[in-house]
Amino acid sequence: MKYLIWGIGERLKRNIDKVNRNCIIGFVDQRAQNDAAEYYGKPLFSPDSIKGHIVDGVVISSDKYFDEIARECIFERGIDCKKILRLDFLLQQEGKNPGYPKMQMAYREVMEFIFGSERAGIVRNWLGAEHTKEQPAKNVINCQGYIFPVDMAIPSLRVYQVTHKLFQPIGNQGYVPIGVGHGTLPYIRDHTGNNIAKYNSLINECTALYWIWQNGTEEYIGLNHYRRVFESEINIGWPLQDVEAFVLLHKYDVIVAKAVAFQGYSVASMLSVEICKEAFEASWKELNLIFETKSVDEKLAFQKVMEESIIFPCNMFITKRTRMNEYCEWLFPILFQLIDRVEVKEEWDTYSKRVIGFWAERLFTVWLYYSGYLVKQLPVLAIGDERPYGK
Repeated sequence: MKYLIWGIGERLKRNIDKVNRNCIIGFVDQRAQNDAAEYYGKPLFSPDSIKGHIVDGVVISSDKYFDEIARECIFERGIDCKKILRLDFLLQQEGKNPGYPKMQMAYREVMEFIFGSERAGIVRNWLGAEHTKEQPAKNVINCQGYIFPVDMAIPSLRVYQVTHKLFQPIGNQGYVPIGVGHGTLPYIRDHTGNNIAKYNSLINECTALYWIWQNGTEEYIGLNHYRRVFESEINIGWPLQDVEAFVLLHKYDVIVAKAVAFQGYSVASMLSVEICKEAFEASWKELNLIFETKSVDEKLAFQKVMEESIIFPCNMFITKRTRMNEYCEWLFPILFQLIDRVEVKEEWDTYSKRVIGFWAERLFTVWLYYSGYLVKQLPVLAIGDERPYGK
């Protein structure tokens, strides 16, 4: 195993002799720019210089700043959250700190999360176990810097992060960036394969959704944004892990963003105050005409959602591909009709020109209501200066 140890403070100094230094490829610290190039005979890196190093784990030596450093590793350095470890965990693996109380608490939290899904037995407890003699686990789950083996085969899952500009993708193979709009981006692009990229200025991230529908093959699919991801159930401020997603999808049909309520407005009237009057009225008229041709159940779902004040925002979800296919087969004929019928005028402001995309976001809630699928709501984690919802 190869580790980077983040932080060369007093806590590491007290425990450095307990760590197998043959497993350490280097240390990371803000002071690397001023200190010597080595620390205990190993390279000393600045945080900005660790990209590209292939390691089995980044061990954070500080308990006090663990959460802050962990989030920096995930969102600024692109390190897989399954590789972010506490120093206590490493010491426990070395047999130098057996049965550490915080690790026991983390194990109980993982078990509480999984319990009730009929899969509680899939998580192995490292504590006191002859884990080196066990068969390799099929996967792992990270709870607050402690890694637990999970006897659970993970089907193919991709959570696409939609972006219109360069950003630091989540450093996990399950998260995949997809670029939309103009410009050159080093990611999968929505203008390749079978696509409708020409409509991106009208329907927003739905051009990425169309690409995923038409060109992807994964059994499970998710859609997030470059600055918005689902938050972990067991790690505050971390993105959702694949094991967490599959535990949830064992009980629920679709993972969605936590519902938002428009205080004093219905779903429809809220959009009317966000865009120019002409854009709203023209699109609202055509959308109602389209739903007049739908089934009774679809019309009722549409009316109920638009008259009430709650939606599942951001077009964010994780679900089986078969369910996503159902949604796309329902959604895109409506969007194509709106594109044909609604004249987007040059004098409208840029935001109002995206009105069809804003209706698409609201139609996701209509489809969920119409389909009757059981949803699991998760908070949306805003990265950087982004807000969870809204402009």
